[in-house]
Amino acid sequence: MVRVFLFAVAFATVVTQLDVGLAAAQETDEASACDSRAAKLLRADAKRATQWNWGWGATYLGAAIGQSGVAMWTDDEDLKVSLFTGAAKASLGVLNQIIFPKRIYAPNTDCSDLAERIAEAREVERKGHNWLAHGTVIAANVAGFAIVAGITENYVLATSGTIVGSLVGEFAIYTSPNRLRAAGLGVEDLKLVPQVSSKYSGLLLQGSF
Repeated sequence: MVRVFLFAVAFATVVTQLDVGLAAAQETDEASACDSRAAKLLRADAKRATQWNWGWGATYLGAAIGQSGVAMWTDDEDLKVSLFTGAAKASLGVLNQIIFPKRIYAPNTDCSDLAERIAEAREVERKGHNWLAHGTVIAANVAGFAIVAGITENYVLATSGTIVGSLVGEFAIYTSPNRLRAAGLGVEDLKLVPQVSSKYSGLLLQGSF
């Protein structure tokens, strides 16, 4: 009877220690995940995405209004066509920022959704730098060249507008959020490793960061 009682006490002690250990391991895992390079890059890109959306939206809007204003003021018909075409391209940029903003979200407080958020962010970054993004810039500016050259037959003016528009579009792509891709970090780089010690047991988030 005494042996059974002692065994029960010992078993209860082990279970209690295991619960405490698992709780400590969970806190350690959360801290490790939230302090990881992956989490820091994700937070930085989430902040950059917001800044990029508003910054480039305001830039395109200013360009559209400015070029339209100058076009209405000038008496040079060729320049007027070029400026209105540039304003139209800038307006497309504004619409792009409104309809297709970069949406990157920071992980929650315990970073339990870190892998999911990284996957989402990597997809946003991939789309923001893929061939379609560059192709859209090229297509818009080639169309602008065709309009200006076709109406004015001023190929120098048409070419200059195309070059400026292309450089602005490519710079917008270059400055868009890309920290996770640049670091070569994705969900496949994260893994959970079992951790067992005299104090606790649990899972630790590890990866190449």
